[in-house]
Amino acid sequence: VTGGATGLGREMAEAFLTLGADVVICGRRQDVLEATAADLISRHGGQVIPIACDIRSEEAIAAMLDRIWAETPLTGLVNNAAGNFVSRTEDLSPRGFDAIANTVFRGSFFMTLDVGKRWIAEKRRGNVLSILATFVWNGSPFTVPSAMSKAGLNVMTQSLAVEWARYGLRF
Repeated sequence: VTGGATGLGREMAEAFLTLGADVVICGRRQDVLEATAADLISRHGGQVIPIACDIRSEEAIAAMLDRIWAETPLTGLVNNAAGNFVSRTEDLSPRGFDAIANTVFRGSFFMTLDVGKRWIAEKRRGNVLSILATFVWNGSPFTVPSAMSKAGLNVMTQSLAVEWARYGLRF
């Protein structure tokens, strides 16, 4: 679960854990990940593995997935990591845009691509859940970078659902 230490990511990680899954949570802050993992394990047992990873970096993604695969391959991926801030679009800087798009759009794509390529090469089935927002369909003022990125994530999910179905991958 990307962005698995807080908010919606934490809630999903907890739900998977209570259903018997071993869960890997990733995010940028190792201390927050470790606190979440310890809390979830103390309340539910099971296994929660916290791994710091900035999904804005393809190299960091590959290193994290190499570490995970060294233990056991993933069977599912939740693209949950996100970022957003409210800004008038005319005031938005390129750096501000990149801060959101590099996590939501690029990061989710490269997570999905790397995991998917591993599943395909190993002939494994897998599931990808990508978290969207209602503004994918309706738009939203003052959140253009996030709305654009989530819309791209939606189209990626739909496209890969068709393209990679033949490999037993579900989106």
